[in-house]
Amino acid sequence: MDDISPLNGGYKLTSAEILYTPPDQPHLLECFVWKDYDSAPDYPELRRFLTFWADHIDIQLHSVRIADLDQPRPDGMIYAAYSNEIH
Repeated sequence: MDDISPLNGGYKLTSAEILYTPPDQPHLLECFVWKDYDSAPDYPELRRFLTFWADHIDIQLHSVRIADLDQPRPDGMIYAAYSNEIH
C-alpha cells in the first residue's frame, strides 16, 4: 500500500482471518491471517487481496472474519490472563 495511514480516508488497522481449502487436500481447512490498513465497511484493500487470490491461486474460500481497530496505541492494549494452544 502506498501512503495510507489510519488518518487518511478513514483507514484503520484491519485483520482478516481467511479460512480456505487447498485444492490438493479438500478435507483440510487452512487459515491465513491478513493485516493491513483498510476502510470499513467496504474494505477495498481486503477485496483487492481476495480478488488476487481468486484469480491467481487455486483455492476454495470457506470464510473471512474481519476485525478493525480505530486507534492502535500501547495504553489501549489488553493482555490475556490465560492462553492455551491446541494442536
